[in-house]
Amino acid sequence: MNNAPSSTDVSKSRFVAEDLVSQTIGERYAIRELIARGGTSFIYKALDKELGRLVALKVRLSPRTAMSPFDEENIRRLKREGKGLAQMKHPNIVPLFDAGLDEDTLPHYDIYYMAMELMEGETLEKRLKNVEAHGKRMAWREVLAIIQGVATALDYAHEHKFQFVHRDVKPSNIMLVDDKAYLFDFGLLKALSFPTTTVERKTFADFKKFTIDGMAMGTPAYWSPEQIKGIEIDSRTDVYSLGGVLYCMLTDQLPYEDDPFGLAHLHEPSPRPSSVDRALFAFDSIVARAMAKDPGDRYQSAGELAQALEAALMLTPDSARGTELATAQDIVRRIPRWLGGLLVILVAIALMLFGVRYFNWLQPPTSLPLGWQSSTTGVFMEVKDDDDYLVTITEDNTSYTIFREGEQLENPNISLEGELRSGPWETAYGLVFQYAGDSNYYAFAVTGLGQVGIWQRKVARWIALTPADQTWASRKYIHTDRPNRLEVTIEHGEARGWVNNQPVFEIELEETRPSHVGFFISTSREAKEPEATIRFANFTVRR
Repeated sequence: MNNAPSSTDVSKSRFVAEDLVSQTIGERYAIRELIARGGTSFIYKALDKELGRLVALKVRLSPRTAMSPFDEENIRRLKREGKGLAQMKHPNIVPLFDAGLDEDTLPHYDIYYMAMELMEGETLEKRLKNVEAHGKRMAWREVLAIIQGVATALDYAHEHKFQFVHRDVKPSNIMLVDDKAYLFDFGLLKALSFPTTTVERKTFADFKKFTIDGMAMGTPAYWSPEQIKGIEIDSRTDVYSLGGVLYCMLTDQLPYEDDPFGLAHLHEPSPRPSSVDRALFAFDSIVARAMAKDPGDRYQSAGELAQALEAALMLTPDSARGTELATAQDIVRRIPRWLGGLLVILVAIALMLFGVRYFNWLQPPTSLPLGWQSSTTGVFMEVKDDDDYLVTITEDNTSYTIFREGEQLENPNISLEGELRSGPWETAYGLVFQYAGDSNYYAFAVTGLGQVGIWQRKVARWIALTPADQTWASRKYIHTDRPNRLEVTIEHGEARGWVNNQPVFEIELEETRPSHVGFFISTSREAKEPEATIRFANFTVRR
């Protein structure tokens, strides 16, 4: 009797997948429930019996006989995804724990599986549907936080030694857990560079074998023109797709509606968010550049896209301001040139008579801090009059603002006034200097408890440089009820710091090359309610 599965049996693999519930895969993973299904794979909640933890188990079934080229391709994808994920460790990429092959559980199928961290959240696609069901759109700050999280994950993958390209960035492949975004489903992963050692070449041979050009891969609603054409791609194809995701979050619409084959990506102009809602006018240029047809015209990294979005939100913090700007643009576009010149003169007179503060939205962003950086989400800055900055932090966090982005300062003298307006007394705030990257800079800060500290961030590690016991030191001259003035001078490789004109430290810097400066903010990890508000004023930089 022939026990091989028929073509009908193969087509019913979805039903076989449901039969796996209560089975144990790889003699280790006890399947609890089916939680998601994709086009070719299934995801289960399973118990790792060896470590006693719940995992997400991604499974693909492979018939032992009559395997089609389609089946072979899907298995290669799963193997490649597992090998790629094993190479990447990033806080915004769903981590891989284990991968393997089970040949014993089902009589007619081999089971290829990957065990990943179980994310108890929802996909961005589901979040968008829930928001739309309530007749709303996503808050702009939430949009920014998601784009920032995905952008850091993409930049990490792109800068990996294998130069990974995701090729399928879309809302259903972004998981949201406690408002943090995770990128997953690397089934279309492509590596642009390959190892040189014999062992690695053999291990990752299928990366080169399978990721060929000449074939369109991705999701039509979000794929790039080069994906449609099946020509050579690079990291900028992910930037294009992320631009499409941004458009979708802002408008609750696909970049190109009624285009099942994605051909509009080749011929139609980039979609404009303001065509859906005039309040989205400030984002038109960002989406247009992210989704430019020519990769050379796009943002050259996902991080550049996130920074542009953040800068736009500084100038357009809410939909009311967006509508104002769109209306102003329409008026300017329609008035004759001579009337436009007259309007400029009238505005100039008004500024002189009433002061800039009443017209601050007309100012170019020359006084705004550029290059706002944050270790996580949950930090918001409001730019006040007279170069005042009100910063709210909503969770345990460390953040900083790099001023004069693109201009490295040599031997600067920097100072500011800072005041803890509300929040845990342990909240620290102050100056960042000698900033050479996310993992290499110095922070000079005080706390609401009247403590002072000088810290070095080195290779993702904090090193306390305060003389007293290498930790925060209490000082009577630090105010807890009014602003504190902090100052740092750098000269000939040495940095000196003062609080309220009292000398605090003198250290020798490890690096003396020109660098950036900015703010430092951190709330206590032990605080039950970490939200805090800090006011910075009179930030000055002298060279």
